[in-house]
Amino acid sequence: YIGYLKKKITNIKVTMDRTTIVSVQLRQRVALEKEVEVVAQSPLIEKEVSGTSDVIAGDYIEDMPIEGRAYQNALKILPGTLIDRDQQIHMRGGRTGEVGFKVDGMNAQDPVTGGYGTNVNMNAVEKMEVITGGYDAEYGGNMSGMVNVVTKSGTDTFHGDVHFNYENADLDGVQYQWRLYNPGFTLKGPVIHEKLNFFISIELEDSKRMFPAAKYPQDDYGAGTWKELGGMAKFTWQATIDDKFVFQYFFNTVETRPGADWMDPVHMYTMRFDYNFVLVNHTHTFSPELVLETFLGVGKQYLEAKVEDMDWHDYEPWILPVVWDEGRFYGDKQYGGKGDYPVWQWRDVWMGYFSSNVTWLKEDHRYRAGTTVNYIHYGGELAVLPYYLVTSPDDWSPNPAQIEFYRKRHFYMNKDRWDTNHGGVYVQDRWLSLI
Repeated sequence: YIGYLKKKITNIKVTMDRTTIVSVQLRQRVALEKEVEVVAQSPLIEKEVSGTSDVIAGDYIEDMPIEGRAYQNALKILPGTLIDRDQQIHMRGGRTGEVGFKVDGMNAQDPVTGGYGTNVNMNAVEKMEVITGGYDAEYGGNMSGMVNVVTKSGTDTFHGDVHFNYENADLDGVQYQWRLYNPGFTLKGPVIHEKLNFFISIELEDSKRMFPAAKYPQDDYGAGTWKELGGMAKFTWQATIDDKFVFQYFFNTVETRPGADWMDPVHMYTMRFDYNFVLVNHTHTFSPELVLETFLGVGKQYLEAKVEDMDWHDYEPWILPVVWDEGRFYGDKQYGGKGDYPVWQWRDVWMGYFSSNVTWLKEDHRYRAGTTVNYIHYGGELAVLPYYLVTSPDDWSPNPAQIEFYRKRHFYMNKDRWDTNHGGVYVQDRWLSLI
């Protein structure tokens, strides 16, 4: 400030849902003096924290040697967290739908599966907080855990990076065929100096995973079985000293095809998934003790699965004659099994999201109140497919009558459209003087 000496304060960490108070006193400038640097140290016990949480910094996430570049994979390092074979997250023994997800204040849960609804590139994550107990009032409806993700923002100077990850079966030491290509980049900088800046992150993942078949060896590292293009664009506008607007766009496109070329392709299907979401955030600072935040978002996801040259109603059971033993297929042992496999023939979901909250610091209290409203419009057609998993010598043949009976009994399709609206209101007072 004009007429006062400059004071620089460093090493202050600001964490989601916690209050960081920094007291600053400026000395009047009477003569040319050196800059004063104040170093702050975090307290050993944070009195205002009543829950159990872990905070993972973005720089640490970027350097983690984990498979894939999704931020969810970083949760594997936390105690009580499990990532299943479908890459869904479980915490403290709970189910997938019991974990909440927020990205920059936006509700990021998938409205159909209950898992995470959008991917965020690891290089775009500024920090991630995982809460496993003692939630604040605003996190109602989550039983096992809460994942808060804050993405990076632009700066007043240009920065960027490019990365490329490559993996294959020989490097990973696995017995099945596997390879991964993963290029990506980030770019940030100013549009209008000290007024408007941007941050962009885009990544491509092209992977191929082949099941090992001793009778049908596969050494092809060509066309991928999983292709995903994802990214985000973020613009931050400091309209006035008290008003800040953030405009964000998230997108994901996934294409899959059968991962075992030696199978009969008529029993396999291809899938395409598209996700797009736009989020606008406005923060108004009435005073250093009173802040109002408002979020408004709209998005759409579309999924389509197809069997080449075949209608779902003509689908036959998946008959898969293979043998699995110690990670390889062999032809001298016999096992068997059957079950049902649900597949969305198509799914079209529109999502609307509104949230607003106000935080007021007064003496030893931190008052917080807010509301959240979600609007979801579903449309889709679900096919439940029977399958047989059998292992046998070459001359084995299934019982056609038994398979046809199983197909008629278990195969069905369901087509429907419906709307789901839900929301909530909360009020919270954290009385710090009693802690």
